[in-house]
Amino acid sequence: GGGGGAGALHFLGRLDAPSSGLVLCAATQEAYMALRLLQETHRIEREYVVLCHGRLPTGPQTVSARIRAAPYEASVVSDYGQPAVTYLVPILYLRRKRTSDPETSGEDEVCTLVVISIRTGRKHQIRCHLAHLGHPVVCDARYAPQHFAADRAWCPRNFLHRYRLAAGRLRTGECADVGGGARPLEASVGLPADLRAVLGGLEPEEALGTSTPPAFCHWSAAATAAAAAGELGRPSGV
Repeated sequence: GGGGGAGALHFLGRLDAPSSGLVLCAATQEAYMALRLLQETHRIEREYVVLCHGRLPTGPQTVSARIRAAPYEASVVSDYGQPAVTYLVPILYLRRKRTSDPETSGEDEVCTLVVISIRTGRKHQIRCHLAHLGHPVVCDARYAPQHFAADRAWCPRNFLHRYRLAAGRLRTGECADVGGGARPLEASVGLPADLRAVLGGLEPEEALGTSTPPAFCHWSAAATAAAAAGELGRPSGV
């Protein structure tokens, strides 16, 4: 914030603690205002990889459910909330052996690795929408308290990682600081070591072949190839 002097960084948005991934920031006030314009006109792409409980239905899905948020409280789906749109593409079912205890043998848990893009940026939007669908994020104490104690035994934090950010092409004159008229800005980062270790402890059950928008294919192809090669614990390369 501040006056935009040398060395000042202006952040656009945030990540829920303890999520991981990319955060967009501007080095000048002019660039910040231009990026805010892109954000408000839905020209910034934010994509995530998430592990959630259960089997999400296959194929691209759109969740359009209003979210009501309040300080220090969980967000809730409500007719009185603000519009919120989340796009989901499940890419892989993964199986976890619950325990070697004979009394609970055969009760393996299935989770879904899903690529998510958001059109809006409401508080806890992804976590709230997935919980609303009945498929909460793994190790999410706020939105899946019924799973949290068991999840902590095999996942150190909520499995939600923003792996890609892209700012659409600026129109000539919108802002020279971020390359008006140049190619779009884009950055991606693979899963951190702790989440790769979680995937490495799961067994791939089914890769979900689906026709997806180009923005999703980058992750989906890498994850499916890794599953086929038995290398889910290794970086995806994105």
